Amino acid sequence: MIFTISMVFAYLFKDMEKYKYWITLIKEVVSIITPIIGFFLFWRGVNQYEKEQNWKKAEFVAKEIKEFRSDPIVKDVMLMLDWNRREVKFSSGESIFYIDFEVCEALKAKTYYKEGDADEDGFSTKQALIRDHFDIFFDYLEKFEVFIDIELVKEKDFRPYLKYWIDLIGDAKSVRKPAEFHQVLWNYIDFFGYEKLQHLMQRYGYNIIPANKQKINGNPLFNFFQKMTAK
Repeated sequence: MIFTISMVFAYLFKDMEKYKYWITLIKEVVSIITPIIGFFLFWRGVNQYEKEQNWKKAEFVAKEIKEFRSDPIVKDVMLMLDWNRREVKFSSGESIFYIDFEVCEALKAKTYYKEGDADEDGFSTKQALIRDHFDIFFDYLEKFEVFIDIELVKEKDFRPYLKYWIDLIGDAKSVRKPAEFHQVLWNYIDFFGYEKLQHLMQRYGYNIIPANKQKINGNPLFNFFQKMTAK
C-alpha cells in the first residue's frame, strides 16, 4: 500500500517537472497581461465618464440657451442688435424703428450729466424700456460668464450660440453698426458695472472697456492709488 502511494506521488512529481517550463511561462505572461488589462479597464471607465460628462454639459448648455433664446425680451434685444432700421414692437405696446439712433439715446448713461445739462430730465417711457431690455440681456450673458468662470462649462461650449451676438457687441470695426453705437454700448456696460460681461467679451477676443478708462487704468500712479484704497 505504502509502495503504491509512493509510486503515484513519484509519477505526479515527474509530470510537474515535465510542465514546469510552461507553468513558469504562463505565470510570466499573466503577470504582464494583468496590469495591461487593468489599465485598459481604467481607461475605458475614464473615457465613459468623460462622455457622460460631455453629454451632461451639452444638455446643460442647450437648456440655458433655450431659456435665453425663448425670452421675449432677449428676442427684442437681438433684433435691436441685428438691425439698423426696423420696427421692433415691445410687449408694452411701444415700438421703435430707427434702432441705432433710439438705442443710443436710451443707453446714454445720463448719470454722467451734471445739473443744468439739457438732457437731465431723465428718460422717456420708451428709453427706460430699452434700457431694461438690455439690462436683462446683459444679465444672461453675465450668467454664462459665471458658468465658464467656475469651470462648469468651457467657453467653446457657448461659442456656437453666442459668437454672433458677441461679434455685434464687440466688433467696433464692423460696418454693421455705427461707431457711436459701440461707444455708447460699451460706456453703458462699463458705467453700470457689467464686469463679468467685459470678461466674457475678452474670452472671445474683444476688449470693450472704453478707451478713456483703459488710459486711466494704464497709468501706474492710478494703479498705485487703486491698490492702496483697496486695502
